[in-house]
Amino acid sequence: MKKMDLLNFMLLLVLSLSRLGGAVENGGQPGAFLFLTQNARSSSLGYSGIVNQNGMWAYQFNPALAGLVNYPSLSLQYANLSLDRELYALAISVPGLKQMVNVQLGWNGLKVGQIQGRDEMGNPTENFSILHTVANLTIAINSNNDMWEGFRYITPGFNLKWIYSDLYAIRGYGLTGDAGIFIGLPRDEEQAPYRFQIGITVSDFFGQLNWTHGYTESFSRRLRGGILYSPFTWLNVVAEATYWENEYMNYSFGIEAALRNILYLRGGWNSDFGITFGAGFALDTFARFRLNYSQLQNDLNQQIPRLWDISLGW
Repeated sequence: MKKMDLLNFMLLLVLSLSRLGGAVENGGQPGAFLFLTQNARSSSLGYSGIVNQNGMWAYQFNPALAGLVNYPSLSLQYANLSLDRELYALAISVPGLKQMVNVQLGWNGLKVGQIQGRDEMGNPTENFSILHTVANLTIAINSNNDMWEGFRYITPGFNLKWIYSDLYAIRGYGLTGDAGIFIGLPRDEEQAPYRFQIGITVSDFFGQLNWTHGYTESFSRRLRGGILYSPFTWLNVVAEATYWENEYMNYSFGIEAALRNILYLRGGWNSDFGITFGAGFALDTFARFRLNYSQLQNDLNQQIPRLWDISLGW
């Protein structure tokens, strides 16, 4: 590889794999752009999601949450960040296959546009763009399955991820996966939602990224745990912690209040990103419609990013 190609490659990695405010602390982990593609509800709660019963986006946090989805659904997500970065995500949930297993298909991507090219002398050339994309297959035990009756409030799940990165002249791909478990303690034998929720995940615990120039990067394994307490049916309080293989820790906290199960107000804090907040709207009259919005703290000291997602169930 030419010297200038190597310099461009390292520049692209820093630009595209940095995760909002945490790129310096985490050293640009392989596949770190995945932290950008987190749904609006969870990101507004300080990026807390592994116990958040947001099963329609389970592959982004805890694959076990897919087992809590009891109806087919389609979810879309979009965000326009600073530095010409655009986020896209898609999730399709299919519950009750063989009356036991829930399946979720997911896709998310990050496009970085208008990057200034340079020749070997450092002179500007034409602009170009890069793309990161991930295909997800999530499988979880259906929490309402009669065969799982003895463990109705314990749901395991697994997510398989195919990652592809196109850095203009250099491309990389790799296969990895996440495993998770959800434990819910109900208010009583019949009533939902759960009073306590506990979630544990192990992410990217195998595989590596293989680049076309022959270089490989191992994924950094992460252990994540969280607990959600719901003192009232209209109030959720959640706290989570993430331990990285390189001994880096991340903490998050969030509060969500529901008004007549239609309007949701949310706020949170994350040790990397600072304060987050957002809102949500739900309508179950004819179909299960969800619209969520979140606003994050300054992204790379540029414009304030905003994240939207929409879900429709039937």
